[in-house]
Amino acid sequence: MERGKGRNKERFGNARFITRLISSRIIPNMSRRILSPATVASTPQQLSLIEASDIPTSVQDADMTIDEAEVNRILKQLDEMVGREEVKRTLHNLVTLARTKQANGEDLSDTIPLQWTFTGSTGTGKSSVARLLAQLLHACHLISSDKMTQLRMPQTPSNTWTSYDIDQLLRETMKQSGQGLLFIDLDDIANSHIDVQWFRCKLTSLTAEMPGSYAFVIAVDDNRLQTSPIDVPISTSTIHFEDYTAEELIAILRQRLDKRGYSITDEALAELNRHIRTLCDNRSSGFANARTIKHIYIAVTSAAELRQNASPQPVITKEDVQSIKWKKLNSHRIGFGA
Repeated sequence: MERGKGRNKERFGNARFITRLISSRIIPNMSRRILSPATVASTPQQLSLIEASDIPTSVQDADMTIDEAEVNRILKQLDEMVGREEVKRTLHNLVTLARTKQANGEDLSDTIPLQWTFTGSTGTGKSSVARLLAQLLHACHLISSDKMTQLRMPQTPSNTWTSYDIDQLLRETMKQSGQGLLFIDLDDIANSHIDVQWFRCKLTSLTAEMPGSYAFVIAVDDNRLQTSPIDVPISTSTIHFEDYTAEELIAILRQRLDKRGYSITDEALAELNRHIRTLCDNRSSGFANARTIKHIYIAVTSAAELRQNASPQPVITKEDVQSIKWKKLNSHRIGFGA
């Protein structure tokens, strides 16, 4: 503590420093030690005992100022995403707020939300942004890991799960997250009979019950919101993800091709534009925004590589685009509408 105080007097924060040191460093270190397979604890006293190894040994380990280099890297990656202007604005505002609170010597955990709701259709970037949000919250020392862990529901013959099943899966996933960000896509439990509000309350109670700090994002599809509205608590921040426009989807495809070093002829690009605009004009329940583009990308690049015998720099032609069996790709799973 003396080293921390002497190193950064103007932002030391006194009691706030101690509070954040305990919540952001000591308790997470203690939790990792207790959950380690090498640890055998037999009494409640041992499970609640802070050991010397749980306490940071250097000023750098105890330093809880915002990691500006990491924040700037994350924001740059965010800004490179196609579209998503509301999302970008929200996360940039989040960083501005965090920087202001830090400059004023205030505790970030009092104002920066750890509970988020992302609404929008499939393939609009909710999970991608959740990964960046996990990294941002970690760079602000609000969670102990920059890892995003998604809740995965096991496949069963009936695809139904009891409240006990979900409770146990949540606990296990939270442990796997290493006190990072938990991502829950409600489509994964769409066929269960668990009430959405029960699910949210259970998640909130578990974050209070389990040691350390956790963040979570609940992703809700627009169609589900229309049939079953969800009351969002005041403590939760909500971001809506609009469907991509045809122009944005074309830009996403070009971005993917450029990143992988593919060239494309003007005729091929015009053919792809025509197909993508048709898909956007006839959006059905099978349309999946960027996921649709992902499968178009796979199909067209596979055709080009097969035709050019795995050339290191294949060129996509109009014939490659036309070789795709568009009608056969009429599947809800991969995002092609009827």
